[in-house]
Amino acid sequence: QITDTLSITAGLRYTEEEKEVHAETTLGVFHTGNTLFGNYTYTGVFQESNDPGLAAINAASFATWAHVFDEERSTDQLMPAMNLEWSPSEATMYYLSYAEGFKTGGFNAVDDQNPAFMPDGTPLRTNPGIGFEYDDETAKSIELGGKHTMMDGALNVNWNVFFSEYDDQQVSTFVGLGFVVANAASTEIKGLEVDIAFQATENLRLGGAFAYLDGNYGEFTGAECTAAQASAILALARAETGGGADGDHQTLDISSPVTSVDGCTAKFNATGSQSGLAQDLSDKKLTSAEYTGAITADYVRPIRDGMEWFASVDIQSTDDYLMTGDLDPIDSQKGFENINVRAGIRSENWGLVLYGRNVSDKLTASGAADVPLAAGSHFQYRNIGDVWGARLIYRF
Repeated sequence: QITDTLSITAGLRYTEEEKEVHAETTLGVFHTGNTLFGNYTYTGVFQESNDPGLAAINAASFATWAHVFDEERSTDQLMPAMNLEWSPSEATMYYLSYAEGFKTGGFNAVDDQNPAFMPDGTPLRTNPGIGFEYDDETAKSIELGGKHTMMDGALNVNWNVFFSEYDDQQVSTFVGLGFVVANAASTEIKGLEVDIAFQATENLRLGGAFAYLDGNYGEFTGAECTAAQASAILALARAETGGGADGDHQTLDISSPVTSVDGCTAKFNATGSQSGLAQDLSDKKLTSAEYTGAITADYVRPIRDGMEWFASVDIQSTDDYLMTGDLDPIDSQKGFENINVRAGIRSENWGLVLYGRNVSDKLTASGAADVPLAAGSHFQYRNIGDVWGARLIYRF
């Protein structure tokens, strides 16, 4: 407590973390057994195989090599935090805060993770290739805000503006058989939040909230390409190599005259063969909605003997947002509003509530990704539609 109106709170946290991982893909063959079931014999004896021919077929068909990775990583982070508060009156308080934080790094667990390669193309089966490990995400945030009470306590207004900077932000993208995490070099997010609560009458309380979020990747050159971009690269490879739809010659190599289409660029391994795709999302906006808000109304009226009748409605609104780390415009959700209602009676130890959520039955999505093994197709995680229900509460 620096003065009667000025105080400071500070803290320091230190974290150490260690991780170990074992990741293995084994190539093998199924041999015919002698077990008889009805009129059929079946196969089911799996044996590991080091046959180079099998490895070549697997690599050419599925871009997968046998590997055994035993890796470990360690992290230590020092995270400070500080909050300065100034209260010039009982009805007003301003604050300024600074904090640092981190999200630990780790390893991607996808079964098509490939090893590193020698310049002659020999796979180093115990050495992970690029993308197996991702780094810690660190963040610094500064926030300025205020809390104000007015009209003899009937009106409360809270606000804050903030700026956050992320280094090596972890971005998760669905890549066909699982989610892969990659690090964006930097991300900057700034925004404004305001919420208001107003006791309009003895029985009616109104509220509102508004948030603005402006986020951009500072540098992110290794983002996953969209399905349309990957298709354009595939068409380029077929055009350059004369490959058809039969699956032959559908990749580029480092000597190809053109290796980039629509912002998507082919990546190459040490042998000069195509090993993946990446797009540059530097300075692009993040996936989150730019504007969100809510309006609420709560009405309470006493009945008798400590009982009261109540009703409330809230309208929640959100702006357009994207749902995938590759910023594919097809995986976007248009802005929408949700309406929730609630009504009932209650006393000191019991209550009956009737409620409706998303009463306008808006069908929206919270996530999306490409469909595995169906290039150009997409799926969504859908939010639930309208929900109606009742709840009886009794306190013993």
